Amino acid sequence: MKITVYRPDTGQILGRYIGASAPDSPVFEPGERHIEGSVDDSRYIVDGEAIPRPAMPATLEASAVAVGARTLLASSVPPDATFTLGAAGGIVDDGEIEAIFDEPGEYELTIERFPYLPFKAVIHVG
Repeated sequence: MKITVYRPDTGQILGRYIGASAPDSPVFEPGERHIEGSVDDSRYIVDGEAIPRPAMPATLEASAVAVGARTLLASSVPPDATFTLGAAGGIVDDGEIEAIFDEPGEYELTIERFPYLPFKAVIHVG
């Protein structure tokens, strides 16, 4: 038996149960829902059906930047998206991610906002 647990308000997948039979105790908390079958994180649940999550609408503006230069890295980022850039991070409130790099190297940029799929890019600083 396979069960996928999700949040009914967003459709976000919270976990999966795979076993020979139904669990003896519920695999979900009050307010959570489940459907039969194992649904991966590239999908979410809408009206009881698993559908593909949309691509993040963010646009990568620069993948190679100079040390010390203020640079627009991404635009069209959804409000309240979270981002990580190397060891730093934050919440996007104006649709843009800008940065100034003090050291050369490669930095991974990750942007997340459900229901969109995570956006990942490598920024080369030199």
